[in-house]
Amino acid sequence: MGAWCPLIFWMGFIKSVMRKKVFINIIILLLLSAEVVSAPFTITGTIKNQIDSVYVKISYEQVCNSTYNVIKEDSVIVLQEKFLFHGDVSELTAAIIEYNGIRYRFYVEPGDIHLYIDNQKPYELKLKGTTVDDEFCIVQHFLHENDSLLFTRYEQYQRSLYAVVGDSDYFDQYLKACKEREDLLLQFCEKNPHYTIAPDLLYQAIDIDIANDFKRAKSIEKLKNSFSAPQKMSLPGKLLEYRMNIWAHSQNIRTSPLGCKAPDFTVVSDSQECIRLNSYRNKENVLMFFYPYKTFKKSYFQKLNRIIGSLKEKDLKIIGVVYRHECTNLDKVLLKGNRKITVIRDNWNNDLYQIHGWELCSLYAVCELPYTILIDKNGIISKIF
Repeated sequence: MGAWCPLIFWMGFIKSVMRKKVFINIIILLLLSAEVVSAPFTITGTIKNQIDSVYVKISYEQVCNSTYNVIKEDSVIVLQEKFLFHGDVSELTAAIIEYNGIRYRFYVEPGDIHLYIDNQKPYELKLKGTTVDDEFCIVQHFLHENDSLLFTRYEQYQRSLYAVVGDSDYFDQYLKACKEREDLLLQFCEKNPHYTIAPDLLYQAIDIDIANDFKRAKSIEKLKNSFSAPQKMSLPGKLLEYRMNIWAHSQNIRTSPLGCKAPDFTVVSDSQECIRLNSYRNKENVLMFFYPYKTFKKSYFQKLNRIIGSLKEKDLKIIGVVYRHECTNLDKVLLKGNRKITVIRDNWNNDLYQIHGWELCSLYAVCELPYTILIDKNGIISKIF
């Protein structure tokens, strides 16, 4: 019997290891299944009362490598009031369709989606094929019922901004219409916090200067905290949390920017590159300047070159935030060391989960233009020039 004891022991040990091995395999399988996997979606679109053929641009949020979100954009042509668009997303997320100087926000998720737009009745935007079709329809009617002219004015100001670039009167009117729309969305969320799309509606209700509006910020924070776990864990919920954290953090910059952590932001550059500040962390220093003029002046060009020369940094990303659409040749300017400028314009015509050029000014508490800062590899504002 004693001779069998070691054998029995080793047989039991092997079985135990095998059990653990199976257990380990199951854990690995579960971890792999938890990764974010994108799946295709197709939008079959109809734009009624669209006489001529036109290109529409559709933008949407896409998750890359389970951790990093990017804004994807593509264009398709509308022929005889119809278009077909293909993309990939991991879950329900917001999208923007833009054409003729106007844009509409809707939702996409994997599967077949139908989008119906009537140019003469924009408030009758219809969506079919998603899990939020009914919620989307109810929101459109709520906005129209509470302000029947809001859609019309919103469209008018958007078109005016395209036609009369840089006109401050049109821009002020546009911001006023935006503020009215934000108030209505906040009212709707307060009445319907259980809606699946409530986090995205609340995201839209965040004013660009929310850090200066304590009462509004507290209302949004209270609503956000009341959301269910699935709402908070959804992509719109995470993006809402991300944006709120940005605004909360920007309060420190308003008192003393030097030595503060630079607020993260996501933008689409002139070259259609998706830029996220935190992606340069531990990789490159970022020289960011805010520029107000129509033309890139030689004196400022010389100043940037002097700054670059004084820094002696090999790994340096240069980002130029431009407040005039007609500011030309910036993308062709080569600074010292043949460095190119990544240009961000104050493009208010695409507001999908990103900060605009004119919001960056508020975010970084810029009081005087031009304004130049250095963000080191740790994400800290280390110098102001």
